[in-house]
Amino acid sequence: MSEKIKQSDLTLINDLNAALQVEKHRGIFSVIILFLFSSLPS
Repeated sequence: MSEKIKQSDLTLINDLNAALQVEKHRGIFSVIILFLFSSLPS
């Protein structure tokens, strides 16, 4: 990317990236919770 990125675009990209990270962690967390619950003796 040789073009200079506008600051507003950069902020938007950072927000999107942060949102993706949160969703990814939430997904991993829910998988772990489900795994723990399914491995408990009934």
